[in-house]
Amino acid sequence: MPYKLIATDMDGTLLDDANEVTPAVREAIKEAQSRGVYFTISTGRPIQGVERYLDLLDGDIPVISCNGALLITARTRHILMRSEISRSSASEILERGIREGAVVAAWSGGLLYSSEAGSAYSAFYKALSNMDSLDISLLPDTDVTKIVWIMTPERVIQLQKSYVPPAGVQSKSSGEYFLEFFSSEAGKDKALGVLAGQLGIDASETIAIGDNYNDIEMLRFAGLGVAMGNAPDEVKKFADIVTVSNNEDGVAQVIKQFVLSDSKNEL
Repeated sequence: MPYKLIATDMDGTLLDDANEVTPAVREAIKEAQSRGVYFTISTGRPIQGVERYLDLLDGDIPVISCNGALLITARTRHILMRSEISRSSASEILERGIREGAVVAAWSGGLLYSSEAGSAYSAFYKALSNMDSLDISLLPDTDVTKIVWIMTPERVIQLQKSYVPPAGVQSKSSGEYFLEFFSSEAGKDKALGVLAGQLGIDASETIAIGDNYNDIEMLRFAGLGVAMGNAPDEVKKFADIVTVSNNEDGVAQVIKQFVLSDSKNEL
């Protein structure tokens, strides 16, 4: 069965370590699209953090953002799916993160709020999200799309194991410095399922490519789940195959082998 939809994570997957899409990856995506295959991005970033790469997408295809808490059209910004954290649960997570010494960031109403806007961690995250942040004290009394604790890799590992978020909230590491919180109703897998359904595509006809813990469910959901060579070993266990790293055109290799070749997409 030919694959009809490709969804890739961004950081550590679609992008190399210089935050660029290599020419080989770009060429492979465009060739797949020319053959009628849909391509989209599935990321922990908000849609603003994807803007620089929208030229990779055909038309107004939806993007999976905020770890699947939002499924939003790339250009018209029409929200097709949204799952949020209740304000009470968000307050508990934010307060706990500050007590643990993390820089905390939260999205609400399409805006970014941060506890330490001037810190190096906040500057790093601002660059990824492509958004200026407001002080966390200005966070409105409404539901929250996503929360991130930004801290040392050692603390991410410790708190991922020891902290249990409130009911209705899940946590995933999306990078060595980030522990993210979002609704239990959200997820890259769920958003990919909604998108595939809207396009009339079966799950078995999808390819998902990722490199981190927040990609695991998406890799398991897709017809072909691919872990990058730079992914942690625990993530690789949930993939159907492992490709080379993000610095070695791993996404391009997957597209060439399973979409562009004459091998009928067989494993």
